[in-house]
Amino acid sequence: MSSPDGLYQDHFIDGLKKGLMSIQQDWELSDQTDWSLLCVSENATFRADDPTRDNPLVLRRMLEIAWVASHHETPTARQLGAAYTRDVVGLAADYLNRFD
Repeated sequence: MSSPDGLYQDHFIDGLKKGLMSIQQDWELSDQTDWSLLCVSENATFRADDPTRDNPLVLRRMLEIAWVASHHETPTARQLGAAYTRDVVGLAADYLNRFD
């Protein structure tokens, strides 16, 4: 699975997909669900086709840190921004350290 515009590397897109697949039971999706990438920008939008459901489900992985930065003047971003950014950076560092 690669991004339609070739902007992102396959392993990055696959990581986003695996993240969604790890919580698919929360959305009541079966193990038979077929995932497809619809589009990528600052978000990645996936379609989940589950043969046990009547309709597909569209899920978006948002890069919320970009929203916080672009809306830094809003009360919500000011309240959540520093802690959220710190936590995301910590999670990213933990993830990257797995490859050392």
